Amino acid sequence: FPVTICFRFETLLPFPYTHLHPLDVLRSVSGEKEIPGSQDNPLIAHFHEHSGNLGRHSDNNDYSDEVPHCSSALNWAADMAGCQKTDNALAASWLSYGNPRKGEWVEEGDIIVKKTGNQYHVTLCNKRFNRLTSKTYEGFGSNQSNMIKTTTYPVKDIQGVQAWKPRPGTIWKPLS
Repeated sequence: FPVTICFRFETLLPFPYTHLHPLDVLRSVSGEKEIPGSQDNPLIAHFHEHSGNLGRHSDNNDYSDEVPHCSSALNWAADMAGCQKTDNALAASWLSYGNPRKGEWVEEGDIIVKKTGNQYHVTLCNKRFNRLTSKTYEGFGSNQSNMIKTTTYPVKDIQGVQAWKPRPGTIWKPLS
């Protein structure tokens, strides 16, 4: 049976903040993981409803937690955080999201697209780092060993770093 999961973080925030940062939205579900076999984690399956290129969810189109969910999770976090999104389940779609991060520093919460072999993965910067002097970085995201968690990656695999694009009127609470 379909499960609808909706979070409305903004109702928990003190004035003047309207939303949590996308990183804090995703951190709020840290530890969620895929369920092996024919069962699906309803939250992870729900992420795909925020990526329009997968088609509309229905009884005939049931999203699975086995479908790579790194990009769909970021689209979900973007929706919950009052940001524009790619509306695409492909990790590489975040390369053209806009607002590329200039300079040598990658800031906490930035979107990082990495490539290993012929696969792309998208994650969020968990801790600020210098991309010219650091060998590794901490990425926090979904579909990292089939769960939502922090993973260490080589800086050399980074293909692009993007800053978020909040919708008009969005005021983020500072990162926790």
